[in-house]
Amino acid sequence: GSIDVNLTSAEGISAGDHLVIISREVVSGSTTATTFIPLFHQIVKVDSVSGNTAKANEPVERTIAASDPYSHAIKWDITENVTLEGLKVNNRSGAAYCVYFGGAVNLTLRDMVFNPASAWGAFATSRKVTFDNCIVNDAYTGLSNGRMCDEIAVLNSTVKGTDTALSTSEKYFYFCEENTKRLRIDNCTGINAGFYFYIGSEYTDVTITSSTFDQIS
Repeated sequence: GSIDVNLTSAEGISAGDHLVIISREVVSGSTTATTFIPLFHQIVKVDSVSGNTAKANEPVERTIAASDPYSHAIKWDITENVTLEGLKVNNRSGAAYCVYFGGAVNLTLRDMVFNPASAWGAFATSRKVTFDNCIVNDAYTGLSNGRMCDEIAVLNSTVKGTDTALSTSEKYFYFCEENTKRLRIDNCTGINAGFYFYIGSEYTDVTITSSTFDQIS
């Protein structure tokens, strides 16, 4: 489908840009409430701009009416079409997450080795992210992502769970939070690491092929 997004100002927005569409509703339905609950985030590509209306031509998660006061379009700082290869990442500063990114489109991490010594990461609101032939050592959450991601592929990759995890349920191979769509896992191995679905998540399409995990929960 397609969507027209009416903006207060379309200055600086042009065809080829990406918007992060955030649909929100107020708590308990009150039009005066100041607290909003995000219904979904989705990255869409702008086809054209006319006045203050940005036109996008791709499927969206739900219909957004121009008159809906709880629909928002926010221009994001997008990282697009980037490939990183052959890097070894050590978390020497003891950061809570070894890797974190958001607002990425078509990002590939290939032949990477991660030594997080902590949680591996929690990337969010990203689309077309591929891990290919990557190794994550001693991460108690293995490969992980945050909310609102789409078209995620994990290929030919290995996660080795740490022996110091607080419980076996923390040794995830892949940790998927709310509203992850189109997840592909192929030819992957979890060593002392399971495959874990986060409770309350909403999945559109998940495929796991030719992969081995110590546990599934």
